[in-house]
Amino acid sequence: MATTLSDATLTRVSDFLGAQMGLHFPKQRWGDLERGLVEAAREMGFPDVAACAGRLVNQTLTQRQIEILASHLTVPETYFFREPASLQVVESVILPELVHERRGRDQRLRLWSAGCSSGEEAYTLAIMLYRMLPDLKEWHITILGTDISPRALHKARGGIYSNWSFRGTPNWLKDLFFRPAGAGRYELSQQIRQMVSFSYLNLARDDYPSLVTNTNAMDLILCRNVLMYFTQQLAQEVAERLHKSLMDGGWLLVSPAEVSPQTFSSFQGVNFPDATVYRKSADSVPARSVEAPASIATPFPAGNGGAEGGSLPLHAAEDSLAAAGDAFRAGRYGEAAAALQELLQDGRRDAHGYSLIVRSFANQGALDQALHWCERAITVHKLTAEFHYLRAVILQEKDEMQEARLSLQRALYLDPNLVLAHFALGKIAMGEGKGKAAKHFHNALALLKGMAPDDTLPESEGMTAARLKEVIHSLLGR
Repeated sequence: MATTLSDATLTRVSDFLGAQMGLHFPKQRWGDLERGLVEAAREMGFPDVAACAGRLVNQTLTQRQIEILASHLTVPETYFFREPASLQVVESVILPELVHERRGRDQRLRLWSAGCSSGEEAYTLAIMLYRMLPDLKEWHITILGTDISPRALHKARGGIYSNWSFRGTPNWLKDLFFRPAGAGRYELSQQIRQMVSFSYLNLARDDYPSLVTNTNAMDLILCRNVLMYFTQQLAQEVAERLHKSLMDGGWLLVSPAEVSPQTFSSFQGVNFPDATVYRKSADSVPARSVEAPASIATPFPAGNGGAEGGSLPLHAAEDSLAAAGDAFRAGRYGEAAAALQELLQDGRRDAHGYSLIVRSFANQGALDQALHWCERAITVHKLTAEFHYLRAVILQEKDEMQEARLSLQRALYLDPNLVLAHFALGKIAMGEGKGKAAKHFHNALALLKGMAPDDTLPESEGMTAARLKEVIHSLLGR
């Protein structure tokens, strides 16, 4: 495509998009850039592409503008069982290995389609597991689909697709898992749809792994045809966050065009005949094999009523806590948990230490240990809403929804302004229908109105008020 914008304007726009969104448009792709800007300008109400380009480079993008630009400057190319060579590795190697490892013990699997677009990839994973597990009801399966486009997520939740989503797929797919929905459209069965949850997430800007967004302790992440749009620096940053989001021994799949030793230097590349996939090194014992402490009622030593109580000297305890915090932020959750366990085992009452150890175990998928330390924290800090909220998040992952709801209610009794507790109650109520969830989501939105967009929410691990608003609006369908 011959461009109508000047080279100087396209250079400015390209540099601007790289800084604001991480999107990379070298000169050979300026035709694609202008074509996308033409469509974006129309949707944003500009009279022409030149006016759109001139305005955009002189402002900070709003979230709405980011969504519109992302939808027109990237190609959401997705369909069921896309890139079959890598999916064959998932179906014949990765999932069977995970199932064999967990069967009869902790029958839990966590999968994430990052950049899921309209949902076909996430549902493909669900169909694989449905066919693979005759005892599916005895497993706790988490399949998460995230995307930057609320429009795409709305389609994904609807589960209705045209023939274009089935190109190259076997006939049994429609026959077994879909029913006609009129005019060449097909509706996915409820039994598959209920296996997947969808949520808004901007891989370029949001913080993850996070308990809030359920992006922690993943066994398998598919992030295909997403990083190819990012600058090299941003692609490496996203790869590092995905590495932290995986369990030890967890797997990452990217598209063949995105395979890069430089970008994925933290991973071990594993070559199969027709695909290369990445694995997080399993240098440590998997968290699920660690015995949970036998009792949550361990008495505290006498005379440690201060916040710094315990037998370690104060300066040594502070150094140990700081080192554990550094390990946590670097994604070395096992190291952080071990240091904190030693620090807190003697009855030390440091609230920040308790918060870190709960999150460290949760980010390893060690839910029993995380729950143990959370309940131990509550015995010491009974009036701290954070620990009741964390307890609820862990119980949700253990599928103990009624007890999770009670913990959230306790958290709100202690702190009625804890936005994330209102949000979490809404997420639980989503299973009972959007109408029941709306009350809790609107309570959260009312509190968010009193916050600046860039304010970081308490207990959110970095989520801003503006970002949670977008997540809630996505769940409510705008």
